[in-house]
Amino acid sequence: MRLGDDPETWRQLFIERLRLFEDCDVHAITVHPRFSTEKLKRRVRWEEFPWIAAQTSLPLIGNGDVCSLKDVETTAPPSSP
Repeated sequence: MRLGDDPETWRQLFIERLRLFEDCDVHAITVHPRFSTEKLKRRVRWEEFPWIAAQTSLPLIGNGDVCSLKDVETTAPPSSP
């Protein structure tokens, strides 16, 4: 799931999508923290991951710009069960 289309208003719509997934008994969500218009134009926004994680009890899988073990150790969001 990407962040959305609009960098100014994405949070409310993102929460609505999270609730939809929760209501449909989804067991985990893969989050690719870029806006849909960004494609590969910039690095993913890992700084948004803690906010996203705080909005749901579903397990999150971070996706994007992880190409090596070093990326996992230094760039990827922290994970917890």
